[in-house]
Amino acid sequence: MLRVAHHGSEIGFSYDDLLDYASRSNVVAAALCYRLLHWMFSGLSPGAPPERARIVFRVAFDGPGIIDCLGLVTGAKSDHRIHFDPRCAEPDAPLAPVGRFYFEATYGQWSCSAFPNPSIFPRGFVDRIRRSQDGSGTEAEQSAFRHMKQAFAARILNTPVGGLFYTRVWPERADVVHVG
Repeated sequence: MLRVAHHGSEIGFSYDDLLDYASRSNVVAAALCYRLLHWMFSGLSPGAPPERARIVFRVAFDGPGIIDCLGLVTGAKSDHRIHFDPRCAEPDAPLAPVGRFYFEATYGQWSCSAFPNPSIFPRGFVDRIRRSQDGSGTEAEQSAFRHMKQAFAARILNTPVGGLFYTRVWPERADVVHVG
């Protein structure tokens, strides 16, 4: 369960909450965000849920499923605390349909970054997204695409963080936009 502080209360979000919000077509985005935010929160605010209004993101990929999930949990989308910067990505971050799968978060005096280990991606993943995400293709191709995404999401949810992401945590940076 992802937990954030909000106006003196605590709010929890399950993987299913992210999946319901982002839609079943974004099953991979929901799984990736769930694991990503769990790791980020543990590094940025160990021992207590972070205050959701103080989390700022810089991302090198702004796919709607990813952005929707970040926004649901932190409110960062509606508060304009998600900054898309395709140049911020580490060179080893996997390619995405637009940009790279690379994410940074800042909270208080700390920042962290993560990008998925490229070896976890199914062969041809980005190309299949480009060919199939819009619903084109035969029913058999769409069915195979949905099955591939379901299997990939399950893999993301069950892979230990050390095998899933390359991660880094560091003290405050001068070039990050701070809120609160």
